[in-house]
Amino acid sequence: MATSLHNTGEEFYQKSALANATSFTVGLFDDSTAALDDDSVLADVQAAEPDTAQTYAVQTATFKVQDGGETAGDKPDWELVNDGEITFDVSGNNEDVDSYYITVNYDQDGNAGDEEVLFATGDLSQSYALGNLDTLKLSDAGIGTSLT
Repeated sequence: MATSLHNTGEEFYQKSALANATSFTVGLFDDSTAALDDDSVLADVQAAEPDTAQTYAVQTATFKVQDGGETAGDKPDWELVNDGEITFDVSGNNEDVDSYYITVNYDQDGNAGDEEVLFATGDLSQSYALGNLDTLKLSDAGIGTSLT
């Protein structure tokens, strides 16, 4: 028998992540300037944020766990997704962004107390030239993580 994380295990992992997080934030960055891998940390993503990132704040977000429906092989894909629209005021920015990152505050092993750490990154539906926008909205359930 092959080692596998089963559907009920996927649901457990996602719900446990949601229950143990004290807060989530979401930010934007340009993946073409980042060389992220599994060992990447929050500072790696922040280095790839737009130069004027301080003119818009990362947004606090709430997340929910949902059954993502049927995927390849007829297996449910449990997802941790944003629970509501997330709006960024990007007026005054001229950079491009094509990705998002999610941070979480929790008591990481080996640290004293809660700390903001990189949780996940992902691609936006397209690249956005912020100089052409005043706001950038990420739709309800538009970003998140899944275990596949």
